[in-house]
Amino acid sequence: MLMFYFDSGTTDSFVNPAFAKELASKPSEMNVQLYVTTPLGSTYYTNLVFRNCPIQLEGRILPVDLVQLNIQGWDVILGIDWLTRHKVTIDCERKLVTFSTSDGERVTFKGSGC
Repeated sequence: MLMFYFDSGTTDSFVNPAFAKELASKPSEMNVQLYVTTPLGSTYYTNLVFRNCPIQLEGRILPVDLVQLNIQGWDVILGIDWLTRHKVTIDCERKLVTFSTSDGERVTFKGSGC
């Protein structure tokens, strides 16, 4: 089962290298090297991105550009780029994430974690 994490505090969306091996698309090199510092102070760098990867959420296919990064505990982190693209609203109290599909349909995902 794919482990998503929604993170409005990061500008990009990321994919774990182990999960990236399962993606149908191939990575391309970015024009720049991206340096990412985690909240714990670790710094990682990458220049690989998987463009327009289809991800499935609540039975809908939604594209995302995934930057490969050595993240732990998650397959995919969906950042502000994806959240903005799909007009996401997050209800933290009820653990609901509502997004728009390309045809304008509003769909709600219910989280199960704490």
